[in-house]
Amino acid sequence: MFENRLRSVGRLYGIGFSYLHHEADALQEASCKAWIKRRSLKDESAFLPWMTRILINCCMDELRRRKRIFPSDRAGEDRAAEMVSSNRIDLDRMLAKLPAKHRHVVILKYEQDLTLVEIARIPNEPEGTIKSWLPKALKR
Repeated sequence: MFENRLRSVGRLYGIGFSYLHHEADALQEASCKAWIKRRSLKDESAFLPWMTRILINCCMDELRRRKRIFPSDRAGEDRAAEMVSSNRIDLDRMLAKLPAKHRHVVILKYEQDLTLVEIARIPNEPEGTIKSWLPKALKR
């Protein structure tokens, strides 16, 4: 059952790519962590938000790890070399300046096209809270 659910969730690839620009590593790590913790999922209908939260946590861990390894601006330069669009580089810089909770909402809403209800299920926050975070993030 777990494997079938995981295979059917193509949206996770996009989320991993939005954070790291190389989704496979983060998705593999998140899949392993989810497999280990699969019995903690009480409600099958909550699989996607549960798995998304695990994936986001893995992405954030990887970003923190990269920051420790490349404390200078080399990590940004390496990533910039891989990117084709200067608009994407600017967007990534702006997103990096946002607090994590606001960054997550913007990425999930505008890059992954999730609804506010779907986004609210991921951090287990009320929909109204997510609605208030979105304009705050966009103002910055």
